[in-house]
Amino acid sequence: MPDHEDYPLNIANRKVGKKETELNSPTLFKGKANSVTIIITALNEEASIGKTYCAAKSALTRLGIDHQIILINDGSQDRTMGIMDLIQAHDSQVQVFHHKTPQGIGFGYKKGIHHARKEYLMYLPGDDNFSEESIIKVLELRGKSDIVIPYHTNLKEVRDSVRASISGYYTTLLNWCFGLRVKYFNGIVLHKTSFLQALTIRSDKFTYQSEILIKLIKVYRCNFLHVGILLDERSSGESKAISLSNFIDTVKFFFTLCIEVYSSMFVDRKGLPVVIKVEGN
Repeated sequence: MPDHEDYPLNIANRKVGKKETELNSPTLFKGKANSVTIIITALNEEASIGKTYCAAKSALTRLGIDHQIILINDGSQDRTMGIMDLIQAHDSQVQVFHHKTPQGIGFGYKKGIHHARKEYLMYLPGDDNFSEESIIKVLELRGKSDIVIPYHTNLKEVRDSVRASISGYYTTLLNWCFGLRVKYFNGIVLHKTSFLQALTIRSDKFTYQSEILIKLIKVYRCNFLHVGILLDERSSGESKAISLSNFIDTVKFFFTLCIEVYSSMFVDRKGLPVVIKVEGN
């Protein structure tokens, strides 16, 4: 008998065939119920990648969560690659992937989705911006909603005024254009892995999470909840979020997503073709 059977799931109406299905049922997923994959991407973060891993590992261990950690080195030129390899050598629950050249945060996230094997998926940047306590606040809400969206309660205190203002305008623009009430589009969001693995994600850059949230909430009617967390100041290095290439990508992303989302409103959607792995007997 095979280890699992595959069933198509339509998340628009939450049905498998003609039978209603509870998505959070432990019998539906391979692995333990409420298990979590954490993806950590890093580009030249030798001073902070180890701290980020330790914060994630400690949070998962304290909560007793069955987990998997995926570390992605996005073409670093410092010791990030070596540190990740060392972590993997000492932790069997860690997988490491290296890019020869930078491919973008969204590209790394999508690679992590492909290799994720747990029920929920969460992303962390490798710059040590989030404490163990903040990570725990998000993880504790798994199973409470399709999506858990963190927002930063101290953004203005830890970010310069220009970057904080840009972030605010960006959030306001997306909410206005797509009729949403999301407090933050670029955080350490907790998703159901099966939804992400079935979704078409086009962005390879910083706009990837915005694309995911807009499609899942606006098009597929997923429910979500917010949780306020603290954002820590970077312990070293500089942010890579503000750049000309990211600005150009954001403009392209905005117009492309508007066309994709609103054109989908005029067709008969069949929902997202999620595949659920069920444990064999």
